[in-house]
Amino acid sequence: MVNSDHIQKQLNDLLDNGDDGSEDDVFLAEDLHAGQTIVPQPQKNEPIIQPTKKEEEPAPLYEREMADLLPPEPVEVDKVKTAEGGDLPEEKLTKELPDRAEEAINTTEQAADKEQKEERSEETNKAKDFVRSSFNFLDKSQGELNEKIKAIENERKENGIKMQAMNLGLGYINLKGLPIMPEVLKLIDEEEAKKARIICFLYRKGEEIRLATSEMTAAVEQTVGNLQAEYPEVRIGVYLTSEESMEAALKLYSSLPRRVARINDIEVLEKEIADSSLEMEDIKEVQDKVGQASTTEILGILVMAATRIEASDIHIEAEEEGVKVRFRIDGVLHDVAMLRKEAWSNLVARIKLNAGLKINIQDRPQDGNFTLNVQGKSIDFRVSMLPTNYGESVVIRILFHDKIRKMNLNNLGIDDYNFAIVEKEIAKPNGLLVITGPTGSGKTTTLYSILNKLNTADNKIITVEDPIEYKLEGINQSEVKEDKGYTFAKALRSIVRQDPDILLVGEIRDQETVEIVLNAALTGHLVLSTIHANSAAGVIPRFMALGAKPYLLSPSINVSIAQRLVRRVCNFCKQPVVLDDKEKERVAQEMGSLPEKRKQMVGMTEFNNPVFYKGQGCKECSGLGYKGQVGIFEILQITDELKQMILDGDVSEQQIRQAAIKNGIVTLAQDGILKAMQGITSLEEVFRVT
Repeated sequence: MVNSDHIQKQLNDLLDNGDDGSEDDVFLAEDLHAGQTIVPQPQKNEPIIQPTKKEEEPAPLYEREMADLLPPEPVEVDKVKTAEGGDLPEEKLTKELPDRAEEAINTTEQAADKEQKEERSEETNKAKDFVRSSFNFLDKSQGELNEKIKAIENERKENGIKMQAMNLGLGYINLKGLPIMPEVLKLIDEEEAKKARIICFLYRKGEEIRLATSEMTAAVEQTVGNLQAEYPEVRIGVYLTSEESMEAALKLYSSLPRRVARINDIEVLEKEIADSSLEMEDIKEVQDKVGQASTTEILGILVMAATRIEASDIHIEAEEEGVKVRFRIDGVLHDVAMLRKEAWSNLVARIKLNAGLKINIQDRPQDGNFTLNVQGKSIDFRVSMLPTNYGESVVIRILFHDKIRKMNLNNLGIDDYNFAIVEKEIAKPNGLLVITGPTGSGKTTTLYSILNKLNTADNKIITVEDPIEYKLEGINQSEVKEDKGYTFAKALRSIVRQDPDILLVGEIRDQETVEIVLNAALTGHLVLSTIHANSAAGVIPRFMALGAKPYLLSPSINVSIAQRLVRRVCNFCKQPVVLDDKEKERVAQEMGSLPEKRKQMVGMTEFNNPVFYKGQGCKECSGLGYKGQVGIFEILQITDELKQMILDGDVSEQQIRQAAIKNGIVTLAQDGILKAMQGITSLEEVFRVT
């Protein structure tokens, strides 16, 4: 480093002594050596290394800001112009310059303070973030520790349950997270499961049921016993589980789909029916009632009107312009009302809701049912939905239980002549009684009436029906379900092993059913059934067409009954009518072959001028002229002659009919005309159905 004091001293000595300059070389050399760094010279072929230049440090912030504020060049103080164009006095300029410098210094200090504050704020935020992250780490660590402690505690509890299960000789199960199917949960009712602390978690159909409980109690043992009685061939295992596991499993019940209880909708409909005061002198008044009612009240009015008139069916049909409502009364359809198109969707939705059908399905047929208490009487309603061009067609079948309970052979309309034949045939211990007729001709009613007569303590009666229309006390009724593979044939195979005395088969449809029915009739069973044919004589060829073997059919069939339903003339408004020549001619032709024995029973030998009746319409019959129905019958008793014809294969309907007339059969038309002559029905009704 250069020694400035030493240099200055030498310079002063030179000036004072007037030296000749010899010392000057020494100074210069020293000065040179002091101001320079001696760099060794490179050898030959050695690269020259330049010294690194030291960068200048930037000036302080306040100096840089002062440099920006102060003018780069000295200010001329001679002539400085004012804003007005005059000269600024020198003393004023001298006064303002320090003020400007001071202002610049203050601005610089403020900027420096701001920068320092920002730096401190940034450092503070970094410190806070560090502390916060530290605490978060501690919290997370503490939470993980708590979870591990909890898991260890739960494992300890579960191990304790395992030991307890081993001591009791039971299995162990942890239900947490175990998927349980809804149909498995439903094996035990939710209320019972929560009360007894038991749940079903596995069910293999026909093999095994697994139950879990948190404690073996009397309630648990009772539940297990009930399930064992309900599923006698299934193995039931009980497993022990913890309370926490049981609580987790019981919560699964809340995820089960809740079926809306229909009772509320039924009660609402019953209340609407009870509140409606529908007194009709004519069925046309239904139109006025529904026209004034809201869309929610229409169903109640229709049901009330149909039950009061004793209609068998309500038909609700969507058309292009509106909705037509028809009632089937005593077997005949009558237009009763036209509904507004906008009421259609709400009406159908209500019917589906009451019948337990799916509201959102409109492109597929559906069947359902519901029961109402109307005027103190329990009435069943069977609902059928069918998609059509303009909407779903709805048919509601009305089943009056009181009517069928009161129905017996005496009030079906079977006269004494035919009644004696029926009574004789159903008293036999075995054989086949077959009824034929179109849909709605009363076949089921006749069969049920026969069952009511045969339903005694010493008879076991089993029925196979499609569907079960009326429930009969003391009789085992089974319903066919074709979609599930439960057919008439499959049902009959099982039923004959139930040791019945009397069998009722709803309908004979195929060869398999024919063979089972005929074999049952030959093996000591009385079999009642129906088959589709046009007459009693047509039953035999119909059996043969279905594949019945003559050697089975001949000895098994006892009697064939054909029937139709006709309307009864209203007793309050019936009037005698005069027949025209055409009607008289037909009556004489039909009654010409009536057996003499039957002519004597009615007290008539000539049928040229009989008296017939017709209803005029009144309040009692709602203006229809008819009230109620009665059956007309054609009963063919299978004699030895007919049995031989069957064995010989000579079984055309015409040949059977001729043989039956020779033996004294009363045809459907003859039975109807006789009832018309007695004022029970009209001749018009008889000719309508025969």
